[in-house]
Amino acid sequence: MTTTGRITPRCYAARYRDCDGRAATREHWITKALLQRIQFDGTGLRVTGPSWVEGPRDSHEAELTSRILCARHNSVLSTLDDAIIAFHDAWLAAAEGKGTDLAIQGESLERWALKVLVGMIVSGAARVDGIKVK
Repeated sequence: MTTTGRITPRCYAARYRDCDGRAATREHWITKALLQRIQFDGTGLRVTGPSWVEGPRDSHEAELTSRILCARHNSVLSTLDDAIIAFHDAWLAAAEGKGTDLAIQGESLERWALKVLVGMIVSGAARVDGIKVK
């Protein structure tokens, strides 16, 4: 597989020299569609933990973004977002007692979790023992 040979400053995958070479895009390190589902399901989106949040507070999906990926890498990772949405929908269906027949590779969920973790760290939202980690 050939690479583009380009890098995008601020793209956390730039070391692979396979960026689009344009400015970094806003990345939802937690899947945008998942955040929107949670935000608008009647319970709202309440966050706690990011380095810029003191205590639990109401939020919105646009607040949980950062310019940390080029559009090319953001697009490549979208399949992981699709997997978590399918999992979320199946989980809710099962919770409502509806039958669901879904096969998701565990590796996709693991990769999604890693994408979230790396996004939180690179964006500066992560804290360990109360100290901001980046």
